[in-house]
Amino acid sequence: MREATGGIVGKLVRADLLRLSAYAAASLVVGLSLKRIINRASAAMVARARESRLIH
Repeated sequence: MREATGGIVGKLVRADLLRLSAYAAASLVVGLSLKRIINRASAAMVARARESRLIH
């Protein structure tokens, strides 16, 4: 509500962008590091789905 009446507070914007950037970077690192593990774990399920023509 403060930004609507008094304008944007630069210090808060920078802090929020820093937190958002840190969260995005952490999510990217976790996602990329778990990609191979998740792909190996789901390979059998994907193969069965392709055999049943659920996935083309």
